[in-house]
Amino acid sequence: MNEFVIGRDTGPAGRILRLLAGLAGLGLLARRLNGASVAQIALVGVFFLLLVVAYSVVWRLLGDRVISRISPWITSGVLLLPVLAYGTNPGGSSFFNGIAATMSVSLLVNAASGYGGVEVAAIPALVWRRRYPTYSPFNTADLLERAIRDRSPGALPGVVAVVSALICVAVFVGYWLLPLTSYVPAIGAAGKALPTVGALLLLVPAAVFGYEAWRRKSRVQALAALTALLLTPAFVVLSQGGGGPQGVLWGSISLVGVVVGVVALVRLLLPRRPAAEQAEQ
Repeated sequence: MNEFVIGRDTGPAGRILRLLAGLAGLGLLARRLNGASVAQIALVGVFFLLLVVAYSVVWRLLGDRVISRISPWITSGVLLLPVLAYGTNPGGSSFFNGIAATMSVSLLVNAASGYGGVEVAAIPALVWRRRYPTYSPFNTADLLERAIRDRSPGALPGVVAVVSALICVAVFVGYWLLPLTSYVPAIGAAGKALPTVGALLLLVPAAVFGYEAWRRKSRVQALAALTALLLTPAFVVLSQGGGGPQGVLWGSISLVGVVVGVVALVRLLLPRRPAAEQAEQ
C-alpha cells in the first residue's frame, strides 16, 4: 500500500469538499456571465484553454527537472500567482473569469482524480500522469481527515473525533462555501448572520489534535493541529469581510512559497564550508 502524502493524495472528505467548492465556483461564474454575449462567453473559454495549456506545458517541461526537486511550497507559490491576480478584478473581464473557470473546473478534476495538490495542476497531472506534491488550502481537509482516521482507539477518542469532524465541516461550509454561493438570497442572508465566534470553533479541533500529537508523538496529528490553528484567523477575516477565500487562503500559500524560495536561494548563494572544517567542529 502506497504511503499517503499530503499535497498528492486526498481522502473522501477532501474530494467531497473540492467537489462542492468547484460546483459553487461554477455557479458563481454562471451568474456573472448571465446576460453576456456569445463572444464574451467564448473569450472566457479561450482564456480557460490558454491557462490549462500553459500550466500543462510547464508541468510537462519542468516536472522531472525542477518541480520534483524543489520544495512543494515554491512550486505552489509560483503556480498560484495568476490566481492571486483574480482578486484585483473579480469578474470584471473575460481573463479573470477565465481564471475562475480554471480554478472551478480544476477543483472538479481534483475531486474526480483524487489528486490532492494545487488546483491549477489537477488537469496537467491527469493529462501527463505525473503527480508531484504541491499545496492547496484544501489540504487542510486532507490533514484533518487523516488525523481523525488515525485517532487513538476507544469510545471516548471516537466521540471526540466525531465532534471535531462536525466542527470542521460546519466551519468550512459556513466560512468557505457560503461566501461562494452568497448570490442566492437565502444563503446570503445566512452568511451575513455568521458571527466571528463561529470561526473560532476551529480552535477546538486544533486543541484535540494537539493533545493527540503530544500524547502519541504523531506528526500527522501535529500538522493537523497546526493547520487548524493557523486557519482559524483566516476564517475570522473571512467572517468579518464576507468575501471569498482567494486572497486570504491562496495568498498565504504564495507568501510561504516566496519565503521558502528566498531562504533556498540564500542558502544556495552562501559559500559552503569545506567538509573537513565542518567535521572538526
